[in-house]
Amino acid sequence: MQGSSDAKAKAWRFLDNSSPIQPTGTTITSVLSLLTDLKLDRLGKEVHCYALKNGLTSNIFVSSKLVDLYGKIGDVTSAANVFQKIGNKNVVTWNSLLAAYKHNKKAEVALKLFSEMLESNLHPNLVTVQIALLSCGMTMALGYGRELHSYITKSWPGGFPATLACALMDMYGKCGNIEDARLVFECTVPKDITVWNTMMSCYLLHRMPMGVIDLFDCLEQSNIQPDPITFILLLSACKQEGLLEEARGYFNNMEDVYGIKPTLKHYTCMVDIMGSAGLLAESLTLIQEMPVEPDACLWSTVLKACKLHSNLEVGEKAAKALFKVEPNNTSNYMVFSNIYADTGLWDSTEAVRDAMTEQGLHVEKQCSWLYHGTAVHPFEAGDLSHPAIDVILSTWKDLTTRMEQSGYSPRDIEPYCNVEADPFSCHHTEKFAVCYGLISMNDNEPIRISKNFRMCMECHSSIKFISRDKNRQILVSDGCTYHRFKDGTCSCGDAW
Repeated sequence: MQGSSDAKAKAWRFLDNSSPIQPTGTTITSVLSLLTDLKLDRLGKEVHCYALKNGLTSNIFVSSKLVDLYGKIGDVTSAANVFQKIGNKNVVTWNSLLAAYKHNKKAEVALKLFSEMLESNLHPNLVTVQIALLSCGMTMALGYGRELHSYITKSWPGGFPATLACALMDMYGKCGNIEDARLVFECTVPKDITVWNTMMSCYLLHRMPMGVIDLFDCLEQSNIQPDPITFILLLSACKQEGLLEEARGYFNNMEDVYGIKPTLKHYTCMVDIMGSAGLLAESLTLIQEMPVEPDACLWSTVLKACKLHSNLEVGEKAAKALFKVEPNNTSNYMVFSNIYADTGLWDSTEAVRDAMTEQGLHVEKQCSWLYHGTAVHPFEAGDLSHPAIDVILSTWKDLTTRMEQSGYSPRDIEPYCNVEADPFSCHHTEKFAVCYGLISMNDNEPIRISKNFRMCMECHSSIKFISRDKNRQILVSDGCTYHRFKDGTCSCGDAW
């Protein structure tokens, strides 16, 4: 329908000037949907300009899709600006903005907006509630999640859909309440394979691999056929439990017994299991024999196994392949530089990080969230603007004094660097969140924290000490696994 006046597409003209076809709101919505899926943000912005010039942004479907576009390209400011200019906001519009903030790891904002939506007398639909539940899981907002559970029960008195059951189980699992997740599972009738898989993933998150395997045994006795995701969860459970031979058995049975052809993700699970067992050479052999091409996720799995076992030879091969298929992922560079650091090759460590800088890559800022009362408190690295920061730092100072007096031995600080660092410093954001939890919450109330980075060994070790010293249960979800600290121990068994 549209063509450019030159090869650089600087101006638009109609292909058929004699009888031009004027795009409608439906046309623009369809185009924006396509550009969003293809992540063509520059063209999306051009279509936004076209819609503005032609008065099409008043169409609520166009505006909602623009909010969705900006949210998925990481520009939540533009998403919010478009949203604010919509005069007749509906549930779909609100869902687009909620999803934008959740997608960009600003779940606490999504929950706040959900409350504003309720105040505007709009009734949430299934998608709205799912987004809110996912946001609760991301921020460990258990109290908010329970309120949503009550809302769901009242809104669907005859029983709610399996999709909501899965969202509830996921929320309870990520908020540290595996018992309630299991209760939702037991009460869901009928159970489809997605419900079974969601419960397995909750067990996996809590590092309860035998729960996954036992649940699979129950699944086999039912009339429900496992799907490819079931075997990804099952193989991941074998990895957590160190069951190499059992994993091989499940992997072989996939196609022989269940007719499920292994995908790249299943091969990645097997490579992960072999890598964890130190069989790095064998994992490379499996990669060479695969009927599919390895992707970034697989090579990243090999690289992390090399970090675990300080294997520089295989690590360099994995990094070379990884940087070809995924050159802009900062975490890959960080893992590779840490392998060099493990072996004391500091010049190589700095060279990898210099390469990151030259390519304009920057490490995402660490952030932790503490859910307390009706608010989610974010703590971002380098940001000391929290109203209680002075009390937080004072609390940490008191804790470090008790650590030193007890003979506590700090672990290595990560990420690695060839400089001296104070092991007792309030180095990472989860320590700020723990301290604020100690000073703001009741003594018998668990401290629930989520963060966007894997916990380092020093933070993990110090929080174990705090849980025993303060007799507090501290729950941390770090995106890698779920940690339940109590009496000086962690549910992950110090392996994550």
